[in-house]
Amino acid sequence: MQTVSVRRGLLLGALLSSLASGCSGASDEGSPGPNGSAGSGQAGAAGASTLPSAGAGALLVLLLLHIELSVVALIGIILLIGIVKKNGIMMVDFAIQAEREQGLSPHDAIRQACLLRFRPIMMTTMAALLGALPLALGRGTGSELRQPLGYTMVGGLIVSQAMTLFTTPVVYLYLDQFSLWLKRRRANPRSPHPRDEPQAETV
Repeated sequence: MQTVSVRRGLLLGALLSSLASGCSGASDEGSPGPNGSAGSGQAGAAGASTLPSAGAGALLVLLLLHIELSVVALIGIILLIGIVKKNGIMMVDFAIQAEREQGLSPHDAIRQACLLRFRPIMMTTMAALLGALPLALGRGTGSELRQPLGYTMVGGLIVSQAMTLFTTPVVYLYLDQFSLWLKRRRANPRSPHPRDEPQAETV
């Protein structure tokens, strides 16, 4: 019973930390770019789009290998949050900087970010992936305790790396359109309904 409560606490902590990291970026709006980008708030929200794929990859590996979702596996999922969210923020920050300094459109800026930040993202992911392989493939005393940590990190990193370059640009463009829609709403308040306007008296 105590182990189940610890698992629930760690899983709840992982979810709260991911939500807090996304909300902290969203609360800090920063200075808008020339095309109306939302600044660091957009970076935080778009960077958090990498978290579902990482969590799904980790749980999928555990499901395929028939490994229990233990406390150690939950620790691996928590470690994934920082790694994969950094990859997304690295890409989005570069796109926002390109919008501000080069005057690019959001589509061209995020495309350039994907091309130029692919190598640093791949290097970070491969370093963490190769570091987790000994935990997943190791044998010996205590290996059954370390293997869930390695499997969750390997599975989450592979799926997240495969999906980040596709999902993050889509989320970034949708958030940019949403921020432009909000600015139009604020700039053009709701006009009064024709029924509410006083009608001219007919002679």
